[in-house]
Amino acid sequence: GGLFDMVSSDSLTVVWSVVDSVAGTCTKKAELVLPPGCQLASAAVDRERGWAVVGSANGGLYLFDLRDPASGAAAAAAAADTAQDVCGVPAIDPCVCWARAHGKHRLSSVAFASDSSFSLCGRASSARSCVVLTGGRDGLVQQFAVHIGNEDNTAMPEEQRPLPKAVQSARSLDDLHQKIVLTRIRSDRVTRGWVEQLIWTTVPQRRLVAVTFHGKRLVALDLGITQSDASQPLHAPVVLLSLVCAGGSKPWQLLHTPQGVRVGVVMRSQLRTHTFASASSACTRVLVPGGCATESRCVAVVRIGGGAVVVATGGDDGCVRLFHSINSIDRMEQQQQLIGAVQCHTSAIRCMRASGAYLFTGGSKCELRSWTVVGQPPLLVEHARAPPPLLIANGARVMDICVVHAETANAVIHVAAAYSDASIRLWRLDTKRKRFVCVAYDAAHTHCALSLASFCCSGDEGQPPLAAWWLVSGATNGQLAFWN
Repeated sequence: GGLFDMVSSDSLTVVWSVVDSVAGTCTKKAELVLPPGCQLASAAVDRERGWAVVGSANGGLYLFDLRDPASGAAAAAAAADTAQDVCGVPAIDPCVCWARAHGKHRLSSVAFASDSSFSLCGRASSARSCVVLTGGRDGLVQQFAVHIGNEDNTAMPEEQRPLPKAVQSARSLDDLHQKIVLTRIRSDRVTRGWVEQLIWTTVPQRRLVAVTFHGKRLVALDLGITQSDASQPLHAPVVLLSLVCAGGSKPWQLLHTPQGVRVGVVMRSQLRTHTFASASSACTRVLVPGGCATESRCVAVVRIGGGAVVVATGGDDGCVRLFHSINSIDRMEQQQQLIGAVQCHTSAIRCMRASGAYLFTGGSKCELRSWTVVGQPPLLVEHARAPPPLLIANGARVMDICVVHAETANAVIHVAAAYSDASIRLWRLDTKRKRFVCVAYDAAHTHCALSLASFCCSGDEGQPPLAAWWLVSGATNGQLAFWN
């Protein structure tokens, strides 16, 4: 406890050190010698198995054997005589070089995993076998296997061969290094932008999270693998955090805390922090109180029967998420647990409304859809889509939705929608046929219609007819319009 590895670099050398946070000391262990022209971009150390891996700014991946006999005391004395030991510590050459692991893109993050369940060339893995995971600015997350074997290196692809013996001339046991094999297991694209960091969560399970940047947005993705199955294929990434931060050029940091993983971003001279944690199940996420899982534009409460309700949210990523409240006995507080997420809109979701077990969502590009919540655990299922409206401006957006009237006996729901082209439309949803029909249209507003509300003027008990309902709309110029 209290010991951690640090890899630092100046313009000439890369040094591996061990830091004791309790004693307050930093001890240099070795110099990691990179090929000429390579610049350190990322690094990771596995002291237990004796490996270090370095990623370069031009996409190279370099594996170092920390148990190299050439890094012992005898080698250190010999290096001192030849003036090669410029840092006062042994110098270690890479045992395997992969010059274009991520093409010419920056290899921005590397991480070790303890998974040794894989087999290479039909043989069982050894005690030093492990998995190296890399992320780059090409949007890829790659998995490599480190293995010690006896195969003939001339049969390997050229990029997997150890360095030529001329480069290994300072080593005393070349035969040992010929047995070290670095093999790419698979490569997956997880974002159209950059993968800037890979991190293992600690609460409550060690799961791999990728921090990505695309379109001025920071997105943290749960890649669906753990330390024990890191050689397995990645699952469909799940968004844990999505926030606008003006891109990776802004100062940001991702740290572990007792409550989960905390992300800090500096924006407009302010430090903004967000916290998330992964639950034990691969399909469950817990929002830590005081944190945020994604930027939400709208929220609605949907009744699912038996007095139970779920909370739906929508945001800029076009995804609808369902949550239900749970009571934490240990912490005695209310939390929201994610139970489902659907990428349903092609653009930002701007509004949503619920009517009984039905959920209505509206967004850019005139998208209006209805959903139902079914099953246990609750699942969000698309119910119907409204056709593109006629006589509407190009690029118009649905700004707000209002459920005006629901006829339970006829299985019909009337929904009003306000559009950015100053128009109001009344849609009739036949829940049995799953069909939207526009039954009324008007453009009395002169500016963008922003909001809608409905009210009933009838004093009759029971369910008033549609004619008894009124609709009021508001626009950006402060104008109100009443509809009957």
